[in-house]
Amino acid sequence: MRPEQLKLLTLYFLEVVLFCLLVFIIVRLIQKRNIQRRYNIVLKNSRKIPRVLELNDHFSLYPLASEYTFLKLCDSKAQFERCSFDDCLLGIVKENLLLLKELVDKASKNREILQSYEDEYDRLFKTDTEEDIVLYDKYKFFKEIEEELCRQRKLSPVSDLSVVIEIYYSSPQGRNNYSSKYHYYTDDILDCFGKIDSEIEYQESVKYQRELMSAKLRYNVLKRDGFKCTICGRTQEDGVKLHVDHIFPVSKGGKTEMSNLRTLCDECNLGKGAEYDPYGLN
Repeated sequence: MRPEQLKLLTLYFLEVVLFCLLVFIIVRLIQKRNIQRRYNIVLKNSRKIPRVLELNDHFSLYPLASEYTFLKLCDSKAQFERCSFDDCLLGIVKENLLLLKELVDKASKNREILQSYEDEYDRLFKTDTEEDIVLYDKYKFFKEIEEELCRQRKLSPVSDLSVVIEIYYSSPQGRNNYSSKYHYYTDDILDCFGKIDSEIEYQESVKYQRELMSAKLRYNVLKRDGFKCTICGRTQEDGVKLHVDHIFPVSKGGKTEMSNLRTLCDECNLGKGAEYDPYGLN
């Protein structure tokens, strides 16, 4: 084949390609225009879309993010490798207890409300009115597009809280970065609430308060009080034993902390027992 013929054939091929491309674009534009026309017909005549919007106005749902991310920064690669996601979650829940309780409460309320909303929404499509049937018979595409547009307007609130724990470590020079993520959900957060409540209950128990009485704390109380009974003033040199007493007894909810501790001799401590006078001296 001569060069002139090859050139003509190439030009002819390009013309055909351009023509086909132009036809394709025109067809797509026509299709798009027809689709838009159909959507406009449905938007203009649908009786169910306004009812969905009206239904949405009757339900107050709480806006929540799809997930909440908390970052745990590690000081070393060894710490990063030892880091437990469950321990991190418990620590983060403790640090953000009020926030997470509020978020869990909103997610739970959304779940309760959503059930009623779903029932009402489904009821809209169980029966068709005479006006609906007329539109469906007139436009074969109407029902399918109407259902799609209703789904787009349907409320879909967050009803299961998602918490993402990300553990991260970066080397001092920033050359190496390590990260790992794990997702937790409402039930996991509720489990942490239960653990925290149990821990608080234990910390408020008599047993725990007595365990806090360390040798160092006892010494600090004795030293603060000059190693003498704060009631009678006697010391070990007077032949008494010195005790560290809870001013407000632990059996009644008293705490093992410096402000609630004092030095008493064995006789004064025995005489006082577990008594406490909220209106007088103790």
